[in-house]
Amino acid sequence: MTFLISLALAALLVRFCAKSLKAHPIPYYLGATALAAAVVLCTVHGVRFPGWFNTWVWLIFSHGALSTALFVLVMWTGALPNGSGLIKTLMPIRGELSILASILTLGHNLSFGRTYFRLLFTQPGRLPANQVCAAVCSLTMLCIMLPLFITSFKKVRRKMKPGNWKKLQRLAYGFYTLLYVHVMLLMLPYALKGKGAYLLNVLVYSCVFLSYALCRVLKHRAVKNRDASRLVLGQKKAAAGAIAVSLSLTLVLTACGGGAQEPTASEAPEEQTVQAVQDTTPAPADDRTVTDAAPAPDAEPAPETETPEQPTPTPAQETAAPAQPEEIPAPTPEATPTPTPEPVRVYQNGTFSGFGEGFSGPITVSVTIQDDVITGISVVSSSDDDAFLSEAKGVISRMLSAQSANVDTVSGATYSSQGIIAGLEDRMIWLDAAVDFTVEVIR
Repeated sequence: MTFLISLALAALLVRFCAKSLKAHPIPYYLGATALAAAVVLCTVHGVRFPGWFNTWVWLIFSHGALSTALFVLVMWTGALPNGSGLIKTLMPIRGELSILASILTLGHNLSFGRTYFRLLFTQPGRLPANQVCAAVCSLTMLCIMLPLFITSFKKVRRKMKPGNWKKLQRLAYGFYTLLYVHVMLLMLPYALKGKGAYLLNVLVYSCVFLSYALCRVLKHRAVKNRDASRLVLGQKKAAAGAIAVSLSLTLVLTACGGGAQEPTASEAPEEQTVQAVQDTTPAPADDRTVTDAAPAPDAEPAPETETPEQPTPTPAQETAAPAQPEEIPAPTPEATPTPTPEPVRVYQNGTFSGFGEGFSGPITVSVTIQDDVITGISVVSSSDDDAFLSEAKGVISRMLSAQSANVDTVSGATYSSQGIIAGLEDRMIWLDAAVDFTVEVIR
């Protein structure tokens, strides 16, 4: 959805700002630089935004959706038929759009590279295979983009020979290919789990990039053969075919991840089951020991059955006989307090679920408690990126050591680690803890 919104924003920029962008590009470059810097600073310092702003505004800039949309306009300019209305609008500002997209992309890579690139070079084993490949794609794209970015400025371009400049610009085809591969590496694992937002992204990106590839090939042939009479019709058929392929791919992914949607829904009944079992647990053992000990004084007259069997008891013995029951019950009052009462628990024993808010959505945390000790914490489900989530899990050992949610977040994965901490805090508050669990967020 963010990509569709970004495409709409890019189209609005072209519609209303094309002339001013061509005449006065510097203010636009400065604005893009300010946005890129804001993305980096807010990510580094772990700035939190309201949920609606994070979903509908922040992700557009931080995840590079807007920069990708601008690159889409740039690449489709080369595939549109010459003389069409769109190409007349886009071609004059193609270089300016490319510069804006590159600036925003640099901000995206600086903010995310703090985690991904660092892990790629220091601890690649902590990244899933798709994340490793995506990070490699990002580095390769940066190597391609930087010379294209620099040579897009008019002053630089005018100093180059036209032939050399065109040869360099052909690297853009490799950049577009890697961009699509990069997006698919990040989206497909979640789409295979049946997550609707990622399935929609796979569909939209595939339609845009596959249609472009086919239309660009058709235009190249038309220009080479100097026959563009059937180009428009051929491109329409190619776009329809690309859309059909994209829909088929999305349907296959939907079928593969059919039973994996919304994992958190299945966890609530499990949580209720644990609570129900604990609520119906029999009374503590000390209640049974009290009831068993109560009949003890009445059971002591048993020795009286032995006295009649003794031959001809004397009166002294008869008077002494009733004294025996008085001596025998004497220890029984001392025996009743011997059962030690069960200790008073602050928390119930068992495994429970807690919920916190990560970067991309809710994080479900499983908390195991035994005799008021937190013995286990694990992340059950999350929509956050694997690299950030892997980093954020370092907060679990801190909480186990402190036996509290009052710990620091993980630098570089602030949102995800804060979501895990909030998951523990949520569970402890639900259990009516006597201890004050508060989250101290140190960004």
